[in-house]
Amino acid sequence: MRGEFEPAYVTRKRLTPRELIAAAGVGLGLGLACFYVAKVWIERSDVLPPPPPPPADDDAPRGAMNRTVTPRRAAP
Repeated sequence: MRGEFEPAYVTRKRLTPRELIAAAGVGLGLGLACFYVAKVWIERSDVLPPPPPPPADDDAPRGAMNRTVTPRRAAP
């Protein structure tokens, strides 16, 4: 049948010490790279400042005591 592949057997090659060290080095390198990217991502600063807090609903004066309060105008 076309497109189907069914191996009769599967064997796994035993790694030599040199191949094992190379594989461990690749794994360690990728792990360190992922750790570095995650660390930089977490430590990045915000591009925009946070939004200001919403204004209070009460009309209590804020700041200096001699501040002039302008009366609100009614719409024509």
